[in-house]
Amino acid sequence: MYESKPYFYGTGRRKHSVARVRVYNGTGKVTINGRDMNDYFGLETLKLLVNTALGFLALWAVNATAAITGVALGLNLLNALTIGVLGLPGFVLLLLAQWVL
Repeated sequence: MYESKPYFYGTGRRKHSVARVRVYNGTGKVTINGRDMNDYFGLETLKLLVNTALGFLALWAVNATAAITGVALGLNLLNALTIGVLGLPGFVLLLLAQWVL
């Protein structure tokens, strides 16, 4: 029941609903309620929404550490979609685009 691995914890509330999330360091595999994301969400649009949300989380983490690293990207839908779908190559692509422009 109790996990010994370090994780980030978040809680979201709306009306009477509560959603809890734990994000662990790992391989990048998305697991929801013990099931793989492809089994949990059948539609590609739902998978895209989950990846976009993860992209927003990654962008938030990058911007939160911007004072230390000197790297900051805009927190918008296009950037979140790029990072959510492409992962680390998308992050590098956005950094190169920011550097060129």
